Amino acid sequence: PGTISLGYNSLGFDDEFLRFLFYRNLLDPYSHQYANQCSRMDLLPVTALFRVFCDHVLEWPSLADGRSSLKLELISRKNEFVTSGRAHEAMNDVEAVIELARIFSRQKDIWAYALAFFNKTRDALRINALEKGCRIGDSDFRICLMVSSSFGPKNNYIAPVIHAGESVPYKNQSLWIRLDPEQGIETTRETDGETDETENMFDLFVIRKRPGDQLIVLPFLERFQARMTDRAQKAFDRNIAHLQSHPGRFFKTIQHHQAYKYPFIPEIDLDAALYQSGFFSPSEKKEISRFHSAEDMNKAA
Repeated sequence: PGTISLGYNSLGFDDEFLRFLFYRNLLDPYSHQYANQCSRMDLLPVTALFRVFCDHVLEWPSLADGRSSLKLELISRKNEFVTSGRAHEAMNDVEAVIELARIFSRQKDIWAYALAFFNKTRDALRINALEKGCRIGDSDFRICLMVSSSFGPKNNYIAPVIHAGESVPYKNQSLWIRLDPEQGIETTRETDGETDETENMFDLFVIRKRPGDQLIVLPFLERFQARMTDRAQKAFDRNIAHLQSHPGRFFKTIQHHQAYKYPFIPEIDLDAALYQSGFFSPSEKKEISRFHSAEDMNKAA
């Protein structure tokens, strides 16, 4: 009870393995994340946040080609963290994460601000409180900045995004579209001359965010925008103007993504059925309890 599960890229990587591991061993794949005052967070997006907005707290490593890096191994070596093993050995990485968290936590304001992004309720409330300051057609939209290590050093780990609404079939997913692609967003889906439901839509990649996940959403404030690269700023100005010039096509695009459902996979391998089959039902939980409480010699039955 009261445990916070913390790792480095744990929400984007380790947690998936844990969920499937629990699921195929007939253990609840989610309760360790929220039950009994437990929660989870990820230090990698926090590190990206500090790299962009509070970079004086660490010495930041660079790769051979000069690009900055957020690899835990390189950060640990650059800042001479004292650890007991080699990189990627479990205890070594644990000790490096603890030391990194200790350094960040000395910056009390930004540390507290960062931790709240992993509280599902507070994360959702923050986003809902953001101003809808961009008008496209007859509707208003939120323009925000998203922080993610996946955006890379080329983009200074941040990207301007527009909130494209909520998923209809998946109630915990909000939809976001990046507004900084250099090639623009003029391209529509090719249909080879045939009528298609995606015809006359923008070919946009939609980011699906869940409350409290590894994607950090910030308000589109001037002091935050200043961290964008010149390339991203120019692409943003061009792309948002294009969306405003084609509201009908934009609305058709986001309506398609709002209604999108992942395709059903018939005869899916049972061990891989976690998301398709959903939560264990009450009757399944009773059977699962009987299984775990049975003697080993009786488990097969």
